[in-house]
Amino acid sequence: MKDGTSAHIDIEKIDERSVAFHFPGIVANPVLTLNMYFGPKYLYAPANPYFDETIKNQYTYNPEKAIELLASIGIKPNSEGKMTDITGNPVEFNLTLGADSTIGIDTANIFADECGKIGLNVNVKPLDFQKVVDMLLSTYDWHAVIICPGSNYWPTQGSNVWMVTIYF
Repeated sequence: MKDGTSAHIDIEKIDERSVAFHFPGIVANPVLTLNMYFGPKYLYAPANPYFDETIKNQYTYNPEKAIELLASIGIKPNSEGKMTDITGNPVEFNLTLGADSTIGIDTANIFADECGKIGLNVNVKPLDFQKVVDMLLSTYDWHAVIICPGSNYWPTQGSNVWMVTIYF
C-alpha cells in the first residue's frame, strides 16, 4: 500500500489455490494475443510433443467470476468501484518483473489495465533481473512477481520452481 499499511484480508478463507486462481479471470486472452503477438497466427510456436489437449483451463476470462472469488476472501468494491479489503483499505500491489523483456513488461501492463477495470490497482515495476532474483531469494520485499525460469518447451525445465507455497 502506498501509505505503508497492509491490506487486511480474511486469511481464514484463503488457501494457496484460491489466491493464485483469482487473477486469470481478469485478463482477456484475446487482448494479449492481439496486442502482444500481432494476432493469433504469430502467437504459436511449433507444438510441444508433450502437450496434452485433454487438459482444459478451468479459469477462463470472466471478470464477474473474479470479482465473486475476490469477494469470497473479503476483497470487495467500494462505492467508487475500487477494491478494498475487509477494513476498507484500497487493495493495491506491485507486480515486479525483469526489465529486459519488453513483451513481459507489455504483458504486465495489460494485466494491470485489466485489473484496473475491476478496481484493483497494480503497479508494474520492471527491475534488473538480478535484483528480482535477489528480492525473491534474499530480501523478500515483493508483492507479486513474473519470472521465467527457463524455456517452456521441455516439461522438466523450471521444475525446481514449480512448487509454490504462499505464506501469510
